[in-house]
Amino acid sequence: MLLTGDEIISAHQAGEIVIDPFVPQNVNSASYDVSLGPFCYRQVPASVRYNRRLPSRMDYGYNPYDAKCIQASWQLDRAISASTLPKMEGVDDNDFVIPIGPKEIILAHTLEFIGSTMLPGGCSITTQMHSRSSSVRNCIDVCGSGGLGDHGYHSIWTLEVQNLSVHYTTYLVVGRRYAQISFYRTETTSRDYAAHGKYQAAADLERLRASWRPTMMLPRTHLDREVGSSDQHQQLIQELIQLHPIER
Repeated sequence: MLLTGDEIISAHQAGEIVIDPFVPQNVNSASYDVSLGPFCYRQVPASVRYNRRLPSRMDYGYNPYDAKCIQASWQLDRAISASTLPKMEGVDDNDFVIPIGPKEIILAHTLEFIGSTMLPGGCSITTQMHSRSSSVRNCIDVCGSGGLGDHGYHSIWTLEVQNLSVHYTTYLVVGRRYAQISFYRTETTSRDYAAHGKYQAAADLERLRASWRPTMMLPRTHLDREVGSSDQHQQLIQELIQLHPIER
């Protein structure tokens, strides 16, 4: 069941939902607007990958299960002062902005620690991230297909941000709202994300705030349970390949 704005406020007051900092004006009829933080990761050209050789055909491959490849393929960046750029309408000199080029995808983050929390009786709220409609109308898409949260997950959220424009660089203003989170009431579960998930280091908000680092935005698919273990689907995969040969 999708929570209304009033239900989000009630659940936050009851400790079922974490939103820090909490801004009442960011509560919508059925979601909560989140704000952009100052750090991001950008993809690095293949020629400077970690093998440090001149690029060959294989150098353009990206292995999401190789921690070194992940770290070398993304470069940490920080917002720049708007005062260093030509004057932009609606942007103050004391603002900070993140430029995002045509068709570029960056890993950004929310300012807020937000999500649901595990209470003694379990957790019955989960979350989903969406773009704000105004963002998409301006060709900025946030978490297009990766916005589903987990029961008990609350932290700074990583935002997969894409500039859908093929023509224009867009300047994202830090602290402004580009995405929103919806909250859903479900059956109660005792499965705590903090105990088994890859992207939350602690359950306590103070410990989370003290331990958060920009590097936590990077993918951690190298920690997936399939890596380094026999694949339970290998037999089925082999059968399908043998059953449907393809001429090359």
